[in-house]
Parts: sequence; structure tokens; C-alpha cells
Amino acid sequence: ILRPEDGDGEWRDDLRPNGPLIDSLAGYIWAGLGSASSSERWQHAHAIRAIVELGLTELLEAVVAMADAEKHVFADQRLVFYSWHARQWLLIGLARGALENPVGVRPAHAFLRRCLATGHVIIRALASQALRTLVAARELDAATVGDLEVNLPTGLVDDSHDDGDDDDDSSVTTDDDEREFRFE
Repeated sequence: ILRPEDGDGEWRDDLRPNGPLIDSLAGYIWAGLGSASSSERWQHAHAIRAIVELGLTELLEAVVAMADAEKHVFADQRLVFYSWHARQWLLIGLARGALENPVGVRPAHAFLRRCLATGHVIIRALASQALRTLVAARELDAATVGDLEVNLPTGLVDDSHDDGDDDDDSSVTTDDDEREFRFE
């Protein structure tokens, strides 16, 4: 049995979603994009991809509007909402959906352009990828979009796997040798 302190507590008017049903659906998707669970974020990124591929403009605009909102009724107000996760997974869905239906992501172009100015390198790269897709599909003019080069941080490339000792262990293969860490 639920206690009054469970969830958001007893019903209050500030818990009521404002606006039409489409905004409530967008809020639910936005909350999933910012979930602490990576599998839930992944599922909601696929929802974004489907929204783009199906050309559901009104729903896409409502979800993108959530990225600029400060408070959401679909998130427990006692917990930290992972807004950077939500933006990143939104952009993953937008970039992937744009590959299948560039026209479907066009309503988010202003948001994508704003994301180019953020300090988050993955968000910048995903926004750039989606915008490049729009330009390639002639949905946006390259001159109005501007520079889509994403300057990635330097010093992240590790090709040497040098552990500092002088022993020749090049014939030994470890799991670490199979991984590559690069942003070139």
C-alpha cells in the first residue's frame, strides 16, 4: 500500500501536466531520456528515432521544448534529473533518425544549432552529425548553418599501450590491447 511520502507524495495541482496530451507524451519521453537506467534511456532514444522516421512533427517539437524547460512534472522532484543524459540521448535519437528521414528532424534544427555551442563534446558531435545530414539532404542551407566542425579534445588518443617498462611484451595480447580509445 502506498504511503503519502511515496512517489511525489499526495496529489497537488503542480503535479498536473499543463497543455495538451501531446505535451504529456513528450514529458514521459523526456523523463525516460534522462533516466538513471541506461536501458531505459536507450529505449526512449529509439522512441525519438521512430518519431523522426515517422515525421511526427508536433511530438518532436514538444520533446525538444522539454530540453529547454527547467522543471518537469514527469520526474521525481526529490531526485536529480539527468538533463545532460536526456539531451545526449535525445541527440542520439535525432542523429540516427535523420539518417532515415532527414525531413523528420528538420523541426529540431534550431535546437541542434544551439547544441553546437555547448561545452559537451558528444552533444556537439551528435548535433553536427544531424545537421550535416540535413545539409546533405538539402533541407538546410550550409551557409546558414555555419561551421559544423567539432573540435574534439586533444590527448585522448592512446596508440602506444606503453606501460613504462622496457620489457618486450609485444607478443603478449591482453584485453586492453583490443580496445582503442580515440577521438580523431
